[in-house]
Amino acid sequence: MESVPMTAFIDCGATECFVSQEFIDVHKLGMRKLHDPQLLHNADGFANMGGNITNYTNLEIITGDKMTVLRFYVANIGGDNLVLGYPWFTTHNP
Repeated sequence: MESVPMTAFIDCGATECFVSQEFIDVHKLGMRKLHDPQLLHNADGFANMGGNITNYTNLEIITGDKMTVLRFYVANIGGDNLVLGYPWFTTHNP
């Protein structure tokens, strides 16, 4: 398993965690299909230009000395590779 140290965007308003398709491609990560595609809305209320979320992956995230496995939905998230949302906050309680 490959370990990739990186900086992630932390967003307390994001209801889920997200990963870019580019990150998936570069690191050759596997994805799984969602049974029901989900519409993604941006903070401004408009639908995300990347369309529906159709795939996800589970990633091991290490913050400090705590490791957790979180589900990341593959989405168009602009210039960020990872967005840590509510599930990360509830797990790590920063």
